[in-house]
Amino acid sequence: MVSSGSGNNNYSAVTITSGKIYKLKFTSSQSIPCQIRISPNTNLTGASVVLNSLLSGTNEVYFTASSNYTYIGFYAPNSFTDTQISNFTLKEVQGFTSPDGTTNAYKLVEGTNNGGHTAYKLNTSISSGANYTYSVFVKGTERVLQMVLSSGFASNFCNFDLSDGTIGSKNGLVDSNITSFSNGWYRCDITALSNGASAHLEFILAESKTSSRYTTYQGNGTSGVYIYGAQLEQGSYATSYIPTQGSAVTRLKDACSQTPPTSVIGQTEGTVFAEIDYTPHSINYESVASLQGTSTQQYLECYFNSANKINIGIYNGGAVQVSFASASQTKGIKKIAIAYKSNDFAVYLNGTQIHTDNSGSVPLLSSLGLGINYSGSTFQLSQPIKQFQLYNTRLSNSELEALTQV
Repeated sequence: MVSSGSGNNNYSAVTITSGKIYKLKFTSSQSIPCQIRISPNTNLTGASVVLNSLLSGTNEVYFTASSNYTYIGFYAPNSFTDTQISNFTLKEVQGFTSPDGTTNAYKLVEGTNNGGHTAYKLNTSISSGANYTYSVFVKGTERVLQMVLSSGFASNFCNFDLSDGTIGSKNGLVDSNITSFSNGWYRCDITALSNGASAHLEFILAESKTSSRYTTYQGNGTSGVYIYGAQLEQGSYATSYIPTQGSAVTRLKDACSQTPPTSVIGQTEGTVFAEIDYTPHSINYESVASLQGTSTQQYLECYFNSANKINIGIYNGGAVQVSFASASQTKGIKKIAIAYKSNDFAVYLNGTQIHTDNSGSVPLLSSLGLGINYSGSTFQLSQPIKQFQLYNTRLSNSELEALTQV
């Protein structure tokens, strides 16, 4: 029984752990304006509100604990009449194995209603006039996943068919992608241009890849998809997943450097190969890979410029040995190979030779940088590198063609 009146009312001691997901379920004899709070105090102050009001009949809510709590109870901002509460349960929700190998993925299950079956995050702050990318890891073949960015965006949606890893009906987007991971997982993402200061992030279960925006159907109460690692970020493509625990985090660009044994880097000849999942951008200088010598006057570098051209530069003692810029590149996989040997240089892209040079010397090279330029700290890459290979011999042209085939 929740007694009439206002203020803290009927609390119980519990153990609620920060970061865990819980399911609260109970039956109320009537609808009342009464909150359910979790708190470290018996008077339910310093609390987190789990539910703002009680419905007549079954009440069910899932929540993620933002801190450790020791009490749960009813709190009435306003007075109400006596209400009977029954079948009150609070359980920790156990997850399923996610792409990171831990049990922190959860199944989004449809209800038994004939209507929409959605999960959403409301009122996320954004900036108007910028591209935003919404991504999530998804698994399961029972339903199609529909993703929507609403409120601060023009009408948009995209359907992802997880049974065959394809994109179905979509509209109003700058871009959309589905990428296969291991064990049946996919990463789905959509990019849209914002026109407001607040966004709603929505997942909708759909029956078909051709379903319309905000599709409705008769649910069975059991079907759904597994989800993990939802992320919204400003930008025109999805970056690596970063757990944020409910607050915004600024990611650092991926970059690494190493000084390997000199035998690993060809001193008189060699080949550099990189595969990039490329998205056009307006950044002036993004280094894919570089080989450096003992000074900034000795290096080999591959980078993209703001015109989306692949640039290759080889310098020895400050003197240009090779300088090349490709045509502007479109979105997609770019397999780039740079072969070097004295008076014998070649560049291949996706199975095609795009540059040769039969005049030039090779600098002495001692260190490798991925995603950073020859200076070791600037012009970092924001594009995903899918694979990288380094050879201490100059591969033949036929080998370069085969290596870069897509």
